[in-house]
Amino acid sequence: MKITIKKEILENVVDFLGTYINSTDTFLAFRYIHLEVTHEKLVFTVSSSTMSARKTINVDEVNVRVEEEGKVLLNNKVLKNIIRNLSDDITLAKKSNIINITEGKTKYNLNTISDNFPIIDFNESENRFQMKKNDFDEAIKNVGFAVADSKSNSSILKAINMFANSNEIRFCGTDSFRLSTFTVKISKEMNFDISVDARNLKSMMIKDNTIKNIYIFFNMNKFGVATEDTIIQSSLVDIPYHDIKRIFPTEITRNIVIQKSVLLDLINKTIFDFDKDGSKIELKFTKKLLTASYEETEVGHSQASTEDFTLNGNPIELTFNSRFLKEAISVLDDELNIGVNLMENIVLLLSKKNPNNKQLITTIRRL
Repeated sequence: MKITIKKEILENVVDFLGTYINSTDTFLAFRYIHLEVTHEKLVFTVSSSTMSARKTINVDEVNVRVEEEGKVLLNNKVLKNIIRNLSDDITLAKKSNIINITEGKTKYNLNTISDNFPIIDFNESENRFQMKKNDFDEAIKNVGFAVADSKSNSSILKAINMFANSNEIRFCGTDSFRLSTFTVKISKEMNFDISVDARNLKSMMIKDNTIKNIYIFFNMNKFGVATEDTIIQSSLVDIPYHDIKRIFPTEITRNIVIQKSVLLDLINKTIFDFDKDGSKIELKFTKKLLTASYEETEVGHSQASTEDFTLNGNPIELTFNSRFLKEAISVLDDELNIGVNLMENIVLLLSKKNPNNKQLITTIRRL
C-alpha cells in the first residue's frame, strides 16, 4: 500500500475520527484507524463497543494519489502527533508490518499490528430520511443537558429518546428531576421510538457548517447520521423509554409571564456561588413582587427582587436546584410562560418564540 495525500486533508480526517476512538479499548484494533486504499478512494474506519465512523476520500490525482492498493491499521495518537509537525504532502507506505511516513527529507518508520479489524456494517439504506443539520444540532443541544451524568447507573436516563409520529420527531432527555423536549419537522412521515446514549448522539453533530442537510437512518440495532462522505452510527439503548405524557401537568394553578433576560438577571444577582453543585434558590411570587433568595450555610445570604413580571393565580413560593433552573431557562427565548401544577411540585417552562421547546423541572420540597 502506498499513497500521497495533502497534509490538511489527512489531518482533518485523523482529528475527526479520533473522537470515536477509545485509546484504552480492550480490543487492540479498535485503538487504530483502519485505512483501505483502492485506486478510486480511501476509506478510513474507526469503531468502539458502541460507536463506529467512516470517512471516504475520493482519489483525484491532485490532492490524493494512489500508487499501490492495500489495507493498514494506523495508530491514531502517533499519527496525529506526526502530522502536526509536517507541512507538505505526506506519503504513507506499508511494507510487511512497517509503515513508512515521509515528507520531503523527513521520514518515520512505525510498527503496526496485523490487520484483524472487523467488518463494520455501514448500511444506511434502511429507514432513511433527510433532516436539516441545524435542526438536529439544535434538538441535541436543547435536550442533552437534561440527561443524567456519567455517574448514573441508569443507561436510559443517560440517553436521548427520539419519538417520531408522522413528519415530526420529538427529542427528549431527563434525569428524573427535570425533563426537556424539542420537536423538529422532518421531510418524510416516520414512526419510531428509539433511544441513544446522549454522549454518542452529541458526537454525531457534524461540525462542518457548509453542510445544510444530513441523512438519518436506523434499524433495530443502530442509529446513524450520514453525509456525502461521512457515516457515524451508534448502538441503541435497548430499554423502553418513560411515558412522558403522564409527567406533563394537566392542571395549571398558577401562571407566570416574565422575560428570559429578567429572570436570568435575577438569578445571577442572587446566587454568589455557582460552583456549588445543587445549590437551592427560592422564588417567592406575589401579585406585585418576585423575590429570589439564596443562602449558603456559614457563608451568607442574598436576595434580589423585580416587579417586571405577571402572576395569574395565588401567591406562591417555589424552591429549585439553581443549576437546573438556569439551564432550563437558558435554552428558551424571550418571553417565558411558566406554569405550576396543582401539587406545586412540577413547573412547566415555555417560550412563545419557540413553542417546540418544553422544559419541566421538579421543585424541591421545603421543610
